[in-house]
Amino acid sequence: MMTTVHKVSEEFIVYCKGAPEVILSKSKYVMINGEVIKLADEVIKQIESEVKNYASQALRILAFAFKKVKEPDIKKLEQDLVFLGFVGIMDPPREEVYEAIAKAKEAGIKVIMVTGDHKETAIAIAKEIGLEVKGKLVLTGKELEEISDEELGKIVDNVAIFARVTPSHKVKVVKALKNRGHIVAMTGDGVNDAPALKIADIGIAMGIRGTDVAKEAADLILLDDNFSTIVKAVEEGRIIYDNVKKPIRYLISANIGEVTSILLSEIANLPLIFRPAQILWMNLITDSFPAIALGLEPSEPGIMSKKPKDIIKELFTLKTMSYAIFIGLIMAVITMFLYLINLPLNISYARAAAFTFIVFSQVMYALSSRSAENTITKLGILSNRSMVYALIVSIILQLLAIYGLPSMFDVEPLSLSDLSLIMLISLILILVDETRKLLKVKIY
Repeated sequence: MMTTVHKVSEEFIVYCKGAPEVILSKSKYVMINGEVIKLADEVIKQIESEVKNYASQALRILAFAFKKVKEPDIKKLEQDLVFLGFVGIMDPPREEVYEAIAKAKEAGIKVIMVTGDHKETAIAIAKEIGLEVKGKLVLTGKELEEISDEELGKIVDNVAIFARVTPSHKVKVVKALKNRGHIVAMTGDGVNDAPALKIADIGIAMGIRGTDVAKEAADLILLDDNFSTIVKAVEEGRIIYDNVKKPIRYLISANIGEVTSILLSEIANLPLIFRPAQILWMNLITDSFPAIALGLEPSEPGIMSKKPKDIIKELFTLKTMSYAIFIGLIMAVITMFLYLINLPLNISYARAAAFTFIVFSQVMYALSSRSAENTITKLGILSNRSMVYALIVSIILQLLAIYGLPSMFDVEPLSLSDLSLIMLISLILILVDETRKLLKVKIY
């Protein structure tokens, strides 16, 4: 509610605007056809009925009242007003909000409306933009005041709309959601939104119409004041999170393969399978180009259909670690096999075979590591051009090591037939991982 006082000649006129129910509660008279009469109960009921009718059409309702006084008294300024009427203001939602709400719902993000609008207005707007209202609770600020924090905590998951709320109500709602274990993102633009923005996990202030106080209290500032941008930010966050996990899974498998190969050769009392220069070279190739390319992977199909997860627990689970060890062991066993069958011929040749296989297998496995669920054919080989370039560069560098700098790496150049066979065998890891995806065996 807002009140202004204006001096006109020898008297003062008090003008008030606000929610219809608030203005009506402070009004004693009503002006009808220019005549001021006492505000009767039947007139109040008629006004309330019309307000509800307007509100159900998704109109924001603003009522007006006035009174004349000789001398303004602050304590009595908003008493015994003359009710003038109300207006319905249409503020249509942006077109993109419909799709954004649907996308958020698909992603497991619950959108709750917390508004100062009339209850009926809030319900109408919610239905219009696709918020799920049927079977859900709609609470007003007055109802919020009548229940305890514990009682709110029990029902808050089933509430779709909070209408006619004050700043203290918003804080109460955010606390209730957080106490239920939810990660809460709160949007706001006014000074009165600052407390709720501050205590939310992610406070989001409007950049265009937001006040400086709201921006200061928020964690993020939405430059275009568009809800759909929040959903896009969630999608971008999921892409980044996935692209952090992919190189980790890939590099652990690769390093387990290398370390296990060295351990097996030591346990079997064989000549060292890899020379120090070869180990450094492997890490240069696998830890740089393919790993960096995995971090640049574009969005996967269906990324916004996944439900939210605990980012710490899901980063590296027991399943993920077990699978990484499994892949690393396959890599190590094949590496040792190639080393052993070529060892009687020549130690340098055997090392070249093992060295080339483990590099090629890791580089090829990077292709499959682009997704834990989607196959290479579904992703499309060219959808991540950085990966294509990384594979080409890595293969060229390995061929350079074997055929251009054999003395530096203590290897003997491989025959073309053996090189072709090793390249073919290096595809085994891709076949294993792609088969797992087709069988829908999860590793997280």
